[in-house]
Amino acid sequence: MAKSRFLPTKRRIRWAVGAAAVMLATFAFSGTPPASGQVSKGEVQQALRRGIDFLKEKAATEDGPELDLAAYAMLVAGAPPNTPIIQRAVKRVRAKVAGDKYTPLRHHIYEAGVDAMLLEEADAKKYQPEIEAIARYLVSRQAPEGYWEYPYRKVGGDTSITQYGALGLWAATRSGVRVPIRVWDRLAGWLLRTQLKEGAFAYWPVGTNENPARREPRHSMAAAGVGSLLSARLHLAEGEEWSPGADKKRSSKLALGVLEAVEEEEEKEPQKSPEELLMEDGDYVPKLKPTNLDPGIQRGLGWLGVNFTTKNPVGAPIYYFYGMERVGALAHVTHFGTHDWYAECASHLLATQNKDGSWHSKWNQAINEVSDTSFALLFLSKSTAKHVKPIHRPAAFGGGLLSGGRGLPEDLSKAEARDGRIEARQIDTPLDKLLTELANPKNLDVETAQQQLVQQIQIGHREELIGKKDLLVKLAKDPRVEVRRTAMWALGRCEDIRLAPILIEGLKDPDLDVAIEARNALCTLSRRPLGFGLPDAPRGPKGGPPDEAAIQKWRAEAVKRWTAWYRSIQPYDERDMLFEFGDNE
Repeated sequence: MAKSRFLPTKRRIRWAVGAAAVMLATFAFSGTPPASGQVSKGEVQQALRRGIDFLKEKAATEDGPELDLAAYAMLVAGAPPNTPIIQRAVKRVRAKVAGDKYTPLRHHIYEAGVDAMLLEEADAKKYQPEIEAIARYLVSRQAPEGYWEYPYRKVGGDTSITQYGALGLWAATRSGVRVPIRVWDRLAGWLLRTQLKEGAFAYWPVGTNENPARREPRHSMAAAGVGSLLSARLHLAEGEEWSPGADKKRSSKLALGVLEAVEEEEEKEPQKSPEELLMEDGDYVPKLKPTNLDPGIQRGLGWLGVNFTTKNPVGAPIYYFYGMERVGALAHVTHFGTHDWYAECASHLLATQNKDGSWHSKWNQAINEVSDTSFALLFLSKSTAKHVKPIHRPAAFGGGLLSGGRGLPEDLSKAEARDGRIEARQIDTPLDKLLTELANPKNLDVETAQQQLVQQIQIGHREELIGKKDLLVKLAKDPRVEVRRTAMWALGRCEDIRLAPILIEGLKDPDLDVAIEARNALCTLSRRPLGFGLPDAPRGPKGGPPDEAAIQKWRAEAVKRWTAWYRSIQPYDERDMLFEFGDNE
């Protein structure tokens, strides 16, 4: 049987980055699945069963890493652990461990990452010794710069391979194996250094001399990079409580069933082997805080939202879906931009599943139908979600959600409680009526009108804002705070650059929430997710609440930077005009 590789090893600005992605695209799915739409739980379960049945038959002939990947996907998708193929794969992985040494057979980091996930999914407690051996192997193979790579290739790191190093070690931590904090710190540092300026990732970091095509942004690698950043952040957030060099010379003993402290004489710590030292941090102090990763995460989410696609992603398509599931779960977002990522990708997968239950994108011979089917099962079964705790929810670019809980929520009215259940809610109130309700000074239910307006725009009625700009400009000066905030949010989605001066004036609003909403609207209007490097909200001393001086400094700097930006791009017929609102800073 010919050898096959189970993973690819070679290889927010819509009008700029999006165009580049289209030129790079090399694959389109057969058929014409819907661009969006909901899928039922029954449909997903049926697709999972058919995919499992396919793997039971097809993977029976595999003896490489594809078998381990298929077994892992089958377990996650609901196949019982005693399924013969799963049992054979687990036995095969355990055979790679001799004592405390793990030796992959073919695919190095890819293989080790999948093997750790398989054993953790099968029985984390029972197979912890083997998982720890795999973790030790992964830690030993991480480059000092933070990446993982093939042992015979040196291009400064590989985003895809690095993703599997992170996945394997995350599985190890879930099984109770302690992974040194330096691993996550170095990983995060490498990812931040190699992230492309637009927020995406390439296979290889910029600066390498080999194969320029692998240094271009790819959908699959953007998902891999952002997912790895989120994974590193999760572990760094837990690691904040970890104190290097803690005194371990005092101990407690259990005496007569009561835990009582016992003073002991100092003893020299036993000499530790290099293998033991490998899994410890010693006096290592992390260089990054969890919040240091947030700008990169937000840029990555922004790129994924603007460039979201199910038809022609750049890179292995179903591998990209699998990565998107991980990003969505770790970031706790239901939408990338305006796209319901799970519904759209699941709809596409259901429409492209073959009659025999398999998926095969035929994007590259490096990925066969066993691998593609495994990735599809992992996506449809939401393999990451059950392992995620709500540690971090970065703001989604263009969604109106601001850091620290400020601003308009991303999904204000997607659901409502009814008889103890959460059900979807649809709003059909015309946009002009909603705006009229907001403008009515006697309307006491501003919040409901605000929520309904946001949903109207999110579900596809943005073009209706074009005829409402005059009213929105008027609402931007309304005495009610919530009305002004809503107006700022909506003005940023009118796609009219001439509205920028009103939003810049909004930065001076006496209410800080309105000013922050105006800043986010400028980011949306300008297609600049991070603005100009200024924090998305005022920061107080040492990260605490901002005082009045910090707020005023933030406002002044924001007005200055956005004014300079607008003057550099403002329409020609306005070049000699002062801003309509306020002074001309």
